[in-house]
Amino acid sequence: MSDAKAAGNFPGFIFLALALAALAIAIYFFRFRPVADSGPWPSLGKLQQIAMIAGLALFAVVVAIALWKVLAAAWQSEESSLRDLFSSVKNLDSGVVVLAAGLAISIIAFFWLRSQDQSISDFWQDHMPSLDEVRGYAIAIAGVLVTCIVVGSIIGFFWAGSSSEFSSIAPFAISGSDDKQRGMALAAAYQAQVAELFQHASVLDDILGQDSVADPDTQAPDQDTSESKSLNVYQKLDLDLKFQGVDVGGILNGIVNWLAMRRALQITIAEQSDGDALVSGALTPDGRSHIYAKVKGSEEIVAAVAYSKLRDRLIAQQPDFVALNWSDVRLLHRTILDATRLRSQAKRADYTAHDANIATLIDKAPDVESLLTFGAEVAMKAGNVDRALAYLDRTRVFLDQAREERDRSRSAAAQHTQDGDADEDDSGQLARKFLNKYNSLVVQRERVISSNALSSVELLNAGTSAETVFADAFAKHRDLMKVGTIAAKQEITIAIVGGIPQRENIGYKFKSIGDWFPGKYGLDNYADTLGLIVTTLAPTAKLMFVPLGPKSHSRGLALTVNEAEITQAVDAAVKAKADIVLVAYLAFGNAWKMRVATAKKFASQALIVSPAPSRLNQCKIIKEDVSAIPAGFVANVDVDGRFKAGLLSSDDSIASYPGAIWAPGMRIPRLTSDGTWQTTYGSPFAAATAAAAIANIASGSGIKEPARLMEAIRGTLQRPDTGPDIGIVDQAAALKALSDPAPAASASAKPLQCSG
Repeated sequence: MSDAKAAGNFPGFIFLALALAALAIAIYFFRFRPVADSGPWPSLGKLQQIAMIAGLALFAVVVAIALWKVLAAAWQSEESSLRDLFSSVKNLDSGVVVLAAGLAISIIAFFWLRSQDQSISDFWQDHMPSLDEVRGYAIAIAGVLVTCIVVGSIIGFFWAGSSSEFSSIAPFAISGSDDKQRGMALAAAYQAQVAELFQHASVLDDILGQDSVADPDTQAPDQDTSESKSLNVYQKLDLDLKFQGVDVGGILNGIVNWLAMRRALQITIAEQSDGDALVSGALTPDGRSHIYAKVKGSEEIVAAVAYSKLRDRLIAQQPDFVALNWSDVRLLHRTILDATRLRSQAKRADYTAHDANIATLIDKAPDVESLLTFGAEVAMKAGNVDRALAYLDRTRVFLDQAREERDRSRSAAAQHTQDGDADEDDSGQLARKFLNKYNSLVVQRERVISSNALSSVELLNAGTSAETVFADAFAKHRDLMKVGTIAAKQEITIAIVGGIPQRENIGYKFKSIGDWFPGKYGLDNYADTLGLIVTTLAPTAKLMFVPLGPKSHSRGLALTVNEAEITQAVDAAVKAKADIVLVAYLAFGNAWKMRVATAKKFASQALIVSPAPSRLNQCKIIKEDVSAIPAGFVANVDVDGRFKAGLLSSDDSIASYPGAIWAPGMRIPRLTSDGTWQTTYGSPFAAATAAAAIANIASGSGIKEPARLMEAIRGTLQRPDTGPDIGIVDQAAALKALSDPAPAASASAKPLQCSG
């Protein structure tokens, strides 16, 4: 048990000890020690009864509280058997319950009377209590009830003292006004506002949350039980309780109300002559957080308190949110909800106002990482790519901090190991945190850069011809690979593995082989996107689509393909006389072995084009240099020739792709499974652009042999200054090399190095 939990249970332990002590003293004092019974004091028997009742009451209260904590936790669990049992009992018909209770009582009475030599009237005469006994029972029950209420209120007061939140809401106090109903109405409105805000808590946490390392036994600040549900508006207790003709209800009401109000949120409103109102009050029981705001109107009063509460919650997660006031938090909340509710077909103009709002908030709180990340997302969707990249660049300072924290932890762990100290080492967790943060930034930058294709996506979603839009969208891709018009010397057939296009009004011609599986629209539309890319860059090529089998599927933008089905599809394409087979899917784990084996198996019959495996996969899984295989393994660059997908490995090395040829695979419009267009990027699309250029080279040169084609392509790769290991496909240079009767010896690829 953590220290926080032990501190929270301490009052319960105290009262349990007091109850046991009271029982022990009562038993010892009145059972074993003689006491004189004289004067106005109650008799010895009465005192013993009172002591026993008080002790049992204290003990019962503590036991009830302990049981309630256990039952409440079990009740809140969605998979609890207790919850299921109570729910089933709750759903029972009341008539069935009454009938069952009546039958049970009848059966018990029947067996009781059969075992006695008495009639029903004799039974009641023998067991009927006297008037004095009834009065005694009533006094005892009243004493127990009063004790339970008082002790329960005291325990609740001290028990809740360990919480950092109020447990209820007091009616708002309006100075200079006797309208109590308005104060109650404002409190109820605040209750509804807080409930609505915490319904959106998961959305806010997803966008503004920050990773933290916490004690699993310690409750997080945003999981306080008083915040996880809407607070109740407290209505003062008004019991009409009399004890032997004496009114004790007022005293009891005063005690309970005083204790309850100490744990209630109390807000004071001072209305001014100009129509404004000053709202003030403590937001936490310890007084560390307050609200003091000048607002106008009842709606603003409620909003000021509710969003001040949300502001405290954000500050508890990330202290830099302190730079925002309650109205800024309201703007942030509304912007997040409105932006996340926009559908994928939303236009850039739909995000313009949200982009301006976030820019205003970032100016006020420039050091909040989650706000910068969200601002980059909104700016990207608004088409403001430069602003989005600027926001992401500003988050690099947090990468520096994460790296320094990781390095310090590693140094400390190494020192502890050297000293023989077995303290817990958290360097591994910090290393994973840094790795995830670094790679998330790389991926986000790729998304932002690829959002340059948003103008094309808007045209496509508006119904503009896909062939027309793709011709403009791939102009820079064409320029980078020097794709020009060719004089075709032979027909080249490109087989695209995946699905069969189902879009209406397809402008390019194609054929398909194999069995099509209805309902796999994610794969069908993905294949359609690849077909548009290839026919845009290689208009003279013939297209053939080969669907995958039942084990391959898609979910959203994610594609899950079965490698054995890919091998079968490649085999079918080769048998159908395809010259180039495009397998535009990443492989994972041991699937890379099958992918490379497939490329080698059919290398003499068709040129297989696929995304390239990384150096790590080549060294640990494939254990072979892919540059020696006459196949096109393609890595991804942007249209400016720069490699921008440098993910970090666990050994602090940037991902590399030895033996790969490079092609542009960013700023791509993609048709998704629901028929809408989105921007995307990745080496599978680089493989598609490379396959189109290779088809042009084969058609213009009249050469189909994979080995000769790859030799010419590798020997004429463009070597930009962006990286020594990057070689971009150059269609013009490859055609020239193949047309030369005595081509120069091609430069050999850099051999795979797996050590170091």
